[in-house]
Amino acid sequence: MPKVAILLDKIIKPNNGLCRVSIDFSRALEQSAMANDLALNYIVCGNKNIEHISDKKIKTLKFYNRLIPAFYGKYDILHKLHQSPAFDVRGAKRTILTIHDLNFLFTKTRFKAKKYLQKVQRNVDKADVLVFVSGFTRDICFKHLQINPRQITAVIYNGVSLPGIEPQRPGYIGHDEPFLFSIGQFLAKKNFHVLIPFLSALPEKTRLIIAGECNTAYGSYVRKVISEYKMENYVILPGPVSEAEKLYLYKNCMAFVFPSLAEGFGLPVVEAMRAGKPVFCSDQTSLKEIADHHAYFWSSFEPDDMMRVFENGKKDFNEERKNETYNYSLRFTWEKNAGEYLKLYRQVLELG
Repeated sequence: MPKVAILLDKIIKPNNGLCRVSIDFSRALEQSAMANDLALNYIVCGNKNIEHISDKKIKTLKFYNRLIPAFYGKYDILHKLHQSPAFDVRGAKRTILTIHDLNFLFTKTRFKAKKYLQKVQRNVDKADVLVFVSGFTRDICFKHLQINPRQITAVIYNGVSLPGIEPQRPGYIGHDEPFLFSIGQFLAKKNFHVLIPFLSALPEKTRLIIAGECNTAYGSYVRKVISEYKMENYVILPGPVSEAEKLYLYKNCMAFVFPSLAEGFGLPVVEAMRAGKPVFCSDQTSLKEIADHHAYFWSSFEPDDMMRVFENGKKDFNEERKNETYNYSLRFTWEKNAGEYLKLYRQVLELG
């Protein structure tokens, strides 16, 4: 039986998008009947108690494997689930590398971006197959990386799922209290600070909740902007939220707002659509591709321009649009994602 190893070195990092991808992707693989003729193994760092994966299938990385590649025997395929893993594994006949983004090209200094690009290029050079999570990511990679014409390339969209648990209302929001919602790590690329003057310009005072790790330099800057606009009573930065709280915030917000400047895919946008909410986001990088015409796009971050798009979108988002948006979000499932990877594994196995 062909042996496939999936490198999940981010699976135990909470509040990290790649952790969520690692969990949902590996769960979908384990549940797929299409995988019955493959011996799947998962390589993780740290605690290997992962409820949806048998311990027998898990190989544990050691700290020194950051410097010395791990070896667990021969594999037909090694699948690295993101473009810059902190660990390497030897002994695989073929290697698949999934590239989520080159966001550093938009957010780092030229010097730092060059260093990051060199690291990704080294991983690209080791791969037989490159998978991109969006057409935008594919195009930006072909523009900035050296890709061998003999390498197999494919676009496989991420899946999206909302947790099948009971939503839990956070204590900082009252029952039936109107609010806008956003989520993400507080990095400059998320552009959260433009939401503060926008919120201030809205004719009706509304609360804004921005969830995510905010104890960062950019988080301090966002707090400064909140103070400058005297919006402390309207903007809530709760930090990381539980899955149950996140589900409540998606399902009960007036709208999801996401002014990010750099996304390889844009998972929260589709999550909000799955929750049946209107989405207002930037038109930058992958977001227009992923959201298609089912979101309302900000091309300017001037408060009046943002408010105009928002007010028009609220009027447009009727029950029919809500159903269309929800049905569109169903195109992005982890079952479909895992199925496409399993087909790719078999294509690679045929190469010998």
